[in-house]
Amino acid sequence: MVGDGVIGASAAFACRARGFDVLVAGRHRSRLDTLHEAGFATADARATDVEATVARFDPSAVIDTVQNAEAFDMYIPSLPRRTGQVVYSGHSPDGVTAWGDMAVLQQRELTVHFVSGITSTRVEATLGLMRDGAMPSEQLLGTVAGSPDEAARLMRRVSAGRLEPVAAAVDWTWAA
Repeated sequence: MVGDGVIGASAAFACRARGFDVLVAGRHRSRLDTLHEAGFATADARATDVEATVARFDPSAVIDTVQNAEAFDMYIPSLPRRTGQVVYSGHSPDGVTAWGDMAVLQQRELTVHFVSGITSTRVEATLGLMRDGAMPSEQLLGTVAGSPDEAARLMRRVSAGRLEPVAAAVDWTWAA
């Protein structure tokens, strides 16, 4: 798993619920700490030996929610030729149109999936995992805004990319 944001963290829970061992590589210490406390192996993507950490984990598949060249270079060498899989989930940040080398994917004969749409089947599966306790999203919450002023401050932090640790929520009971 590459990415320690809400998409990556949710994917980590979903993968674990389906029986996979999960390593989450990310760049935010507080998010990685939260995910480690939730029982996931974690790796700091800024570390000089992150490629070696990923290689020791010996992944058969990677879910990439970051989608940049640095992330691509981190995990591609560790995926097994012909049977390795990459799932790109999320969106391309800042209008980036290319983040991986298609020639490398082809030469290694990797299977690649692009998953970024919301469908009723995906939403129902996610809600089922939440209902069954396999995706305890409350473990990811750092902030719960309980008033209009708190919600406005929260939205400013989210817009500025300063959300800690992984996710936030708005308690709308004040709006009723």
